[in-house]
Amino acid sequence: MHWHEAVAIAAQAHGGRRDRSGVLELAHGIHVASALGDDATDDELAAAVLHDVLEDTAWTSQDLLDAGVPAVVVEAVEHVSRIETPRQETYRDFIERTARAEGEAGRLARRVKVADLLTNMERIGGLPEGESLRRKRYVPALETIRAAMRDRGELRRD
Repeated sequence: MHWHEAVAIAAQAHGGRRDRSGVLELAHGIHVASALGDDATDDELAAAVLHDVLEDTAWTSQDLLDAGVPAVVVEAVEHVSRIETPRQETYRDFIERTARAEGEAGRLARRVKVADLLTNMERIGGLPEGESLRRKRYVPALETIRAAMRDRGELRRD
């Protein structure tokens, strides 16, 4: 799947919806994809731009597959989506599950989640509760995901 095809699918799924801060949900996905860097693969970019579709829209994994999204990308998106039913997964359990995800989809998910966490930390910087949220939620999550990447030899040396 080419990057522009994933953007079109994300645009269709998100429509014109905005997040709590007024940013288009599609724009956040594109920002996360940009944070992956110049060497990001098409699958990484697709997973990044689609990473919130299952959490924030009525779209399902089957809808993504039916739209032509490769199975490995759909699986990666599932890994970076919190489980809501039968009961909502805790944030900590969600991060642990993403960190432990196996195979290529797990590798994609970890790359996307790091980019998402870094993007979110940047976004909350100006909020009154931003520093507390960064310390309590995002930094520990980032450390957990990066430790899993280190253990698997996935961290890139620049």
